[in-house]
Amino acid sequence: MKTSTRQAITRRMACCVGWVLVGGVVAGCSSSATGASHTVRDGQLVVTGSAPEARLRTVVRDARTAVDRVRKLWGSSVLTEPVHIEVPADDAGFRAAGGSAEPGAQIAATTTAAGRVVLAPALFSQVTGQGVVVVLTHELTHVALHQAGDSDIARWVVEGAAEFTAYRPTGLTLPRLAPQLAAAVRAGHVPIGPPSDARFRSAPQAAYQEAYAWCAFLVDRFGTTRFTGFVRSVHTGQLAEFAAAFGSSMRSLRPPFQQFLRTQVAADSTSSATGG
Repeated sequence: MKTSTRQAITRRMACCVGWVLVGGVVAGCSSSATGASHTVRDGQLVVTGSAPEARLRTVVRDARTAVDRVRKLWGSSVLTEPVHIEVPADDAGFRAAGGSAEPGAQIAATTTAAGRVVLAPALFSQVTGQGVVVVLTHELTHVALHQAGDSDIARWVVEGAAEFTAYRPTGLTLPRLAPQLAAAVRAGHVPIGPPSDARFRSAPQAAYQEAYAWCAFLVDRFGTTRFTGFVRSVHTGQLAEFAAAFGSSMRSLRPPFQQFLRTQVAADSTSSATGG
């Protein structure tokens, strides 16, 4: 039986693609006082926090949409146990609830090793309502797959699967969802495979986009069933395990992956040029 070191897993605001971000400067007071905690329940959803009750009810509504999106890909058997989401009113409450305290990082949400989702207060001022659903879908995918903070599994598997689940229902093209990656492809810098764990530390925004693109490629080439089966059963996501699941090595998939990226970017450029 595998023994894993589990840690909280954090999503930076910068990893939310541009279409979900709210423009402009957000003004507000600097009060750090944490108000009384409220709890709103809806079925298996338990939303708790010191944020205003109206915000908690909005999170319940958005979380219900997110649960439906996760189940559409991963099956109706997931997220049947109580799902705990915490919505603190301020940064102090976010840190106290287990939210990341990384210095200088704009954090959207944290899924703790225990499977609790903690939403950052900044999420509601810097991301649109549709974007909040995307973030919740991403985080609840971690909860559904019980992979939050599993340090044994390659980050591209954990984050790529969550990104793919979150963005699939939007209907947006890969270049719209991964603009930094698309710009690199147009400049001739085409990735040859999934991002390394080190890339998630050094260039997180690029790594999230590359992980999403790699997973979208795997689904396009091998189908949803094989992809979800691999993610569900994965122990590490390293080379031998990948080859056994897909019948192909990562090395052998380099040319078709690069062609997939070029085709996706070219198609989007053509559609934009013709006003489509």
